[in-house]
Amino acid sequence: MKKRSFIKSITTFLGGLLTAGLSSIQARGNGQELPEIPEDEANDALERPLHSFLNKYDIVPRRGRPASYIRPPGALLHERRFQSQCISCGACVNVCHIEKYNAVVLDGAGDVRNFGTPYVKDMRDFPCTLCMKCPDVCPTDALSPIEIDDVEMGMALIDYSICLGWNGDVCLSCSKACPLGERVFDFYHGEWGNQPDINQDCVGCGLCVKFCPVGGSAIAVVTPKQYEQLKNEFLHERDSILQMDHMERYDLIYGENLPKLMQRGTIEERWYN
Repeated sequence: MKKRSFIKSITTFLGGLLTAGLSSIQARGNGQELPEIPEDEANDALERPLHSFLNKYDIVPRRGRPASYIRPPGALLHERRFQSQCISCGACVNVCHIEKYNAVVLDGAGDVRNFGTPYVKDMRDFPCTLCMKCPDVCPTDALSPIEIDDVEMGMALIDYSICLGWNGDVCLSCSKACPLGERVFDFYHGEWGNQPDINQDCVGCGLCVKFCPVGGSAIAVVTPKQYEQLKNEFLHERDSILQMDHMERYDLIYGENLPKLMQRGTIEERWYN
């Protein structure tokens, strides 16, 4: 029996027990220790990718936990199955570290179900690059090899109130950074900007979050489940903006949105050229 199949058969039986019992294990490979994030940086990382516009959808941190557990590519979509099948071995974290992406970390926020499970923590600085190395090293198929086009990590949402392209400017940083490009991005060109929009072909890698030049980013990634819960309201908001007449849109942009943008500022090195 192949090693992978043998380990899978063992952990399928003991998955739930191992998740609790081995949650503190961090694998080491090639003699390198897994990266440790200082506590102050970890707390900042929980807050930076979140934006005030998500509060109305109730996507906010709870008791020190992140608001969204964005799993690595190829993760089982059913969260309970993923939590029970993952043995917290840290192999995915280690290969991400070795490849120098540092996108995947193990949860240590105190949530019993998620403690020791991998997720992408800080998409503003360390999004997933879709290198697809982590599924190859997972010993239990909690992460399974998958084509990039079929990845379902999450859904990226644009905060239209602070997006440059929705407020009179032309910015293509998000669409240029996206590994799937034109398949994921639609544009509503008009007098108020090129108005980029992310459709449901988005895989949730977060590269658009990183390269948005708006301070703090005008984009955040939510889980597939969260998106299904807020989708109708979010799309209704977009359509309402597009249907505004000239003076309504003028008042919205100059009365509300531009002051927000000026407060956020832009970061020159975040532009994707």
